[in-house]
Amino acid sequence: MLSELSDSKRVAGYKQTLRAIKQGRAVKVFLAKDIDPAIFSAVVKAAAEAKLPIEKVTMRELGAACFIDVPTAAAATLAR
Repeated sequence: MLSELSDSKRVAGYKQTLRAIKQGRAVKVFLAKDIDPAIFSAVVKAAAEAKLPIEKVTMRELGAACFIDVPTAAAATLAR
């Protein structure tokens, strides 16, 4: 659920989310389904390799859940 983003430590944005996944800091990935297919598949691939759950939402929902004023492509909750 998107409320997980507001209740925990997180990163927002494609590059920061990919970095968190690759560094093993991400716990769950939130991915906008209305983004460029290349970006979408890169995040899905990285999350699958790390065996992380993915929740698909829209860019606008994701931006609002992260408390930023612009839509965002990806976000992740981080280990505490």
